[in-house]
Amino acid sequence: MKAVIPCAKKEEALYPFTESKPTGMIPVMGKPIVKHLISDLQSEEVDDIYIVANHREEDFREEFDEYTNVNIVTQEELNGTGGAVETCSFIEEDFIVINGDVVTSGEEISALLEKHRENNASSTILAATEESPEKFGVLSIKNDKVEHITEKPEEPENPLVNTGIYVFNPEIFSILDEMEGEKELTSAVQKMVEEQDVRFEMVENYWIDIGSNRKLWKADRVKRENEIVETNIHEDAQVHEDAVIDGEVIIEKNAQIRPGAVIEGKTFIGRNSVIGPNTLLRDSTVT
Repeated sequence: MKAVIPCAKKEEALYPFTESKPTGMIPVMGKPIVKHLISDLQSEEVDDIYIVANHREEDFREEFDEYTNVNIVTQEELNGTGGAVETCSFIEEDFIVINGDVVTSGEEISALLEKHRENNASSTILAATEESPEKFGVLSIKNDKVEHITEKPEEPENPLVNTGIYVFNPEIFSILDEMEGEKELTSAVQKMVEEQDVRFEMVENYWIDIGSNRKLWKADRVKRENEIVETNIHEDAQVHEDAVIDGEVIIEKNAQIRPGAVIEGKTFIGRNSVIGPNTLLRDSTVT
């Protein structure tokens, strides 16, 4: 199985973070968004991952230089998410697409793949219910199939939205090749809906579209709540004997916890961080 992660676009809504790094390299719980996605994909035995880059492409190349199964592909022309996927038209088998500005879990990806294989579908979309569906592509469904995708409707007929996570067969490339100008992936998927069998799988655990700084904060919180299950203190961290660790806490390499500091709940302390004397931290991330 292959995977494509579109990361070429500069997200203005995430200013000022995207001034110094591409969206996919913004940290969530101390780790770039794309690294979380790669961890989720590798748990599903995805053997080759293609990050499609443009804005600050060199950041991706430097970060993943030593990864043998992570490849950086350049999107020369920023002609939409469909154009990003089309840069990987050399793929000759079913593959996953995950937008580089989302966080989810390996369990969601596993369920999506299982649904796709069960139905031998042309495409399978991971869907979620949203409080503000008008900001997304809204799915119309019938008998377990997707009948239509309406992009950002003013009056959504339901709260079921496209998460930007898909499984495709290679026929998507033929559809993208026929498109001209701006190639939005949802338009190509709609064409596939009209002509082929497109299914969906519902999010059961979590999915967050990081389209704002507020959502970035939420993604960090959700990752902490779901991924920190026990205390783990790096052997090179310095925790003073008068500090109190009370909860499931991760303390990374070279972090320093000074006297009287109290760290509670699900808290992540990144490498080289310094927690000053008599500081109280509860359910927090420090990087």
